[in-house]
Amino acid sequence: MDLQRLDSYQGGAGPDFSEHVLHKTILVGDSGVGKTSLLVQFDQGKFIPGSFSATVGIGFTNKVVTVDGVRVKLQIWDTAGQERFRSVTHAYYRDAQALLLLYDITNKSSFDNIRAWLTEIHEYAQRDVVIMLLGNKADVSSERVIRSEDGEMLARVSDCLWAG
Repeated sequence: MDLQRLDSYQGGAGPDFSEHVLHKTILVGDSGVGKTSLLVQFDQGKFIPGSFSATVGIGFTNKVVTVDGVRVKLQIWDTAGQERFRSVTHAYYRDAQALLLLYDITNKSSFDNIRAWLTEIHEYAQRDVVIMLLGNKADVSSERVIRSEDGEMLARVSDCLWAG
């Protein structure tokens, strides 16, 4: 499924979703990398500047989009990045079709922790899960410390898709 084409919003609540494809995506990464902000922007269709409170445990939103003429109900889960919530979030990896693994382009430690996140994903997620490495916070690119080339190379050697 081409995630870049998930752009024709059909409304969050709708008729019987049993007629639609359900696609479960999970946002993972260190605390503060912008998972909640990304989810809110996707859900509302606009960037909302400012700080969000750290996610406690896990939350989700649904959004119906059309991909290649097929209505798809996206169930997007926002996980807490803090270590103390990891055991809670592991259970959600199992049924996911995709994982968006985020790092903050202005925070080297969030990038350095990607390999640990990948180890965790490979331990708990399905073998065929699609993983995309995503360099986040492009709105503050003047503070960038992680080069795009480094993110792209890590994605390539980790067999992940990449955007950043």
